[in-house]
Amino acid sequence: MNNPDAKIRFRYFREVEYNVSRNADVFRVVVKEKPAPPPYDEGITVWTLDSTVPSENQWTSSPEISIGDWAGKEIWLFFEFDTVDAIDNYHIGIAIDNVELINAHWAGWSDNSGEVILNWIGGLPKYFVYRGVEPDFNANPPELRAYTPFNSKYENSLNDDQSYFYKVR
Repeated sequence: MNNPDAKIRFRYFREVEYNVSRNADVFRVVVKEKPAPPPYDEGITVWTLDSTVPSENQWTSSPEISIGDWAGKEIWLFFEFDTVDAIDNYHIGIAIDNVELINAHWAGWSDNSGEVILNWIGGLPKYFVYRGVEPDFNANPPELRAYTPFNSKYENSLNDDQSYFYKVR
């Protein structure tokens, strides 16, 4: 990306716990100069929303978020969601769609591979990864994509006509 006026914007669906006194269920956009997971590279948080703000419970447009500080560099954008604690976590969570790059001029190539990489942390010995086509998994049961003792899941899909929603339990 080579423009200091570059920004990103996206749509998100957010249904999380609400508690004005506890900063939990944190949704953030992070920029990294290499795709290393924490603790190797924490990245720079460029936007955040937490449980002190009520859930929108509908598709909402993000503000335009500046990424111009990284002009001339190759960057990775991460959409992260952290429940922070084990309290009141029985909510839909976060879904992201329609990511737009505004004024971001790319040199040489672009990658539209449809890659999805999920990473998570927690105290459970095993995880179930579900994928659905709607954010409401109660109304539209999701498909079990993985049962694993590991803390990541990778998928690659060139189906640009379909949005997917993931849940890790």
